[in-house]
Amino acid sequence: MRGALLAVVAWVFATSAATRAPAAQWVKHKWTRSDSVLSVSGLADRIHIIHIGSEHADRTYATGRGLRLGDDRRRVEELYGTTFVEGHVTGPEIGERTVTYCYDDGIELSVGYNGADTVTAIRVTRPVERGPTSTRM
Repeated sequence: MRGALLAVVAWVFATSAATRAPAAQWVKHKWTRSDSVLSVSGLADRIHIIHIGSEHADRTYATGRGLRLGDDRRRVEELYGTTFVEGHVTGPEIGERTVTYCYDDGIELSVGYNGADTVTAIRVTRPVERGPTSTRM
């Protein structure tokens, strides 16, 4: 399944190269299948956000460790542990409850739950590299 998600991401940038906005602009691609949504966002040809969501279990998409929509909280904690930020860090809340796992390289994994502690959204965010914001003379 991870290969399928990576193939979709590669296809997005390969097929949209001719229509892609200039390098300085943020681009977003979104697909809907039934009530499931897959969106990929980034700056030029760098992917910064991958988001999947659905109110119903959709076993199509998975993280590299195998987390899928419809999994319960115990499965998330088996795969990623119990050390997380309650809520969001850089992106908006997803689901009725959001937890975010933060990694040393700046990547964040946010998991959105419904009231029954079932995964309804998964978002992976990569930090945007920023240049200097000001110069002093």
